[in-house]
Amino acid sequence: MLEEDEKIPFTSHLEELRSRLIKCFIAVGVGFALSYGFKEILFEILVRPLIQVMAEGDHLIFTGLPEAFFTYLKVALLSGLMLASPWVFYQIWAFVAAGLYKHEKKWEKAVYYLKKSIELDKESKSLYILSDLHHELGLLYEEMGDIKSAKKHIEIAIKHYNKMGHGDARIMEDRLLKYKKKHKKK
Repeated sequence: MLEEDEKIPFTSHLEELRSRLIKCFIAVGVGFALSYGFKEILFEILVRPLIQVMAEGDHLIFTGLPEAFFTYLKVALLSGLMLASPWVFYQIWAFVAAGLYKHEKKWEKAVYYLKKSIELDKESKSLYILSDLHHELGLLYEEMGDIKSAKKHIEIAIKHYNKMGHGDARIMEDRLLKYKKKHKKK
């Protein structure tokens, strides 16, 4: 395992990228092969809305001999790409994450979990919890240096605090004013 400040040669990065890309193409190929077995069903699902709005007696046709074959290939390829997308996204993340410092990785996890918490709490409609979550996310973004996102989430937190009628919003408004003064647009 590399230390945080240890560097690796550029060619090693290229080898890692090549390895990850090969894994992605294999996953898309497997997804394509699986999807091609269901090409007619997938095509029916895709054209169903069109068929529902077509006039009585109208029907779809293929205008050339290879058109049906290539249409099924495209449907299977796109479906295979969708099937493989979680693996592809993981490979992309694994390549990028290797270059992040430990504290940056922790930030990404924290942002992810705070956003998931906000998403889950929206259903309960608890303004107090939502305002605290947005406030924490805003502080985290400030620490990361993303002032635009920090400002956005602090403003959402203030909005929720004001809806509840709390005077605590003034503290948050003061903090937001400090953001604006500290990071004026040039």
